[in-house]
Amino acid sequence: MSTPHIAASIPPLNRTSHNRRLYLWHCILIALVCLPVLLLRLETYPALWFDEGYKLNAVRTLVERGFYGTHTAGGDVPFDPGTSAGPLDTGANAFSASLFGVGISQARLVSVGFTLIAVYSLYAIAVYLWGTQAGLVSLLFLLAFPTLSDTGFLLIGRQILSEPVQLGSMALGLALYFHAIERRSIPENLLAGFIIGLGLLSKLQVAIGLVPALFLIAVIRAWWERGGWRGWALHLAPVTMALAVIVGWNLIGTLATPPDIRQQNSALLMDAIRSNLITDLFGRALTQASALVDTFMLLGVGGAVYRLYRAHRPSTALGNRQWAELTLVLFVLLTALWHAGLSVGWPRYAYAGLVIGVLLIGRTVWGAYQRFAFWERGYRWALAGLVILGMGSNLLPLFRTPLSTDAQDTAAYITANIPPDALIETWEWEVDALSGHWQTHHPPQQNLFKAIRQFALDQPFALEYDALQYDPDYLIAGRMSDWTGIYTPVLGGGTFREVAAFGIYRVYERQR
Repeated sequence: MSTPHIAASIPPLNRTSHNRRLYLWHCILIALVCLPVLLLRLETYPALWFDEGYKLNAVRTLVERGFYGTHTAGGDVPFDPGTSAGPLDTGANAFSASLFGVGISQARLVSVGFTLIAVYSLYAIAVYLWGTQAGLVSLLFLLAFPTLSDTGFLLIGRQILSEPVQLGSMALGLALYFHAIERRSIPENLLAGFIIGLGLLSKLQVAIGLVPALFLIAVIRAWWERGGWRGWALHLAPVTMALAVIVGWNLIGTLATPPDIRQQNSALLMDAIRSNLITDLFGRALTQASALVDTFMLLGVGGAVYRLYRAHRPSTALGNRQWAELTLVLFVLLTALWHAGLSVGWPRYAYAGLVIGVLLIGRTVWGAYQRFAFWERGYRWALAGLVILGMGSNLLPLFRTPLSTDAQDTAAYITANIPPDALIETWEWEVDALSGHWQTHHPPQQNLFKAIRQFALDQPFALEYDALQYDPDYLIAGRMSDWTGIYTPVLGGGTFREVAAFGIYRVYERQR
């Protein structure tokens, strides 16, 4: 049971008509903040880039070639781990593409949908934990929080990335999990775990913080409450189901992949883990933005722990809501420690942890704000200020960024001027994904992981890649190849001549 002074501020689970109207108005207010930020200039902001293009290749492959993976001139790669995607986001995007065609807006709208699921699920969690007013203010604080480097809740939420799908699934699953614990329902907890597991397949690195958090809280609660086998089953159901989903999908991938491709995928996955997730950098590659991300996560943890300590009475047991908040706290803490110590340290890698951490900060800030403002007036001023900040901080960079259709223009040139059987060499996945030109070859993903390791150690790029090994007719250079210099040797040798340029992209034709 919750302590009386906390429970008094939280609405009951059986909503009254008044509460339903209040929640409806809150949902409308949240939509007024989110929808303009998520939908305006969706085709051009931010400019389509490498990761989005890689995922679009998987979508087009599923729609047009009928198998799960990627396809280039090098052949089919079933269950390609390089996409960093799962069946949920690839399937949802493929469904959208089959109805409306493959395109930037069509795919980004899928991400917007999952971001809205995340927003309203986080709102439900915040209201459950802290009450109607504190919950709304905490969520609006999250929406108003500024973008750090390229990592912002709504900025990431409008891109063709796996983060919106993972966060939406995780938030929805956690909301169902907390509700199922209140109802003591094992089947609902299994459903929550299934949804969480599907989300983790889209961004498996989140499991590094989430799975231990769910498991530790479940074990501690089951042991503490001494509810017998049913108590253990109730609390362990979500994490067990999530792990079963991950293991089951990987088993399907193993059985559906030819042995040679399976070995190649395994080597690629281990290279990705060694380069990005479990490194020996121990914080040496952290940028200022990465350090800020970790700092905000730890601030969220510290404020929540202090608040829970002050609110808890030694004579009473922890209630469901307090256990639920501790689950979020432990997830954020583990994510921050992993991100700072073991990962390559890029801000986007801690996206889910940062979102939950900022939500916790919002609750702490609201508690401090209440001490200095008259209740009703303070609440209204807080809402107005956060709505203005939320729209301003997100819309300002959106309108200040120049329009960019470089990738679209380059793809249109390919479609109009390059024969379908001509081989194109490029590292710009977004260009060939838009053009649908299947005769395209990319440098192997191992080159990307090698470049990441060299960049993290502040070493000059030395990729030693032969761009002529597939005898290309054309070469397209852009952001990724310019960053690494992978095509600099071949472009300096007079083998190609430039025939077109579109912003950051240049199209070169082979001099036979």
